[in-house]
Order: sequence, then structure tokens, then C-alpha cells
Amino acid sequence: MDAKHGQSQSKIQDKLEATEMWFLRRMLRIPWTAKKTNERVLNEANKRRSLVRTMRKRLATFLGPRDEA
Repeated sequence: MDAKHGQSQSKIQDKLEATEMWFLRRMLRIPWTAKKTNERVLNEANKRRSLVRTMRKRLATFLGPRDEA
């Protein structure tokens, strides 16, 4: 895996985490002017970040066992 590929993966992960936080803020009806940190929003929702973890788990299930040869 080259550096360019790894960099794009981290950008995608950052965007997915931002999207997850946007969803939570919308569900809790927190306005953007409230200036609440992501940690505080997660505490109010009694949640942990899980979107990226769930996507990786489902992708691994879909692809099945893979050899790292």
C-alpha cells in the first residue's frame, strides 16, 4: 500500500466520522450555534463512534477470509 492510498483512506474515514456526528446532532436537534464538542454530543447520545467500525466489519463479512500473501 503506498502513502497516497493510505492518505485517501484516512480522509475518507474523517469524512465518515464527521457524517456520523452530523447525524447525531440532527437526531438530538443540536443547532450548530450550540458549539458543543463531539465528545459532549456522544455523551448526550450515550453512544460511541461506530459507523467506520461497522462498515469495516460488514466489508470483512462480505469479502470473507482473505490471504495476506
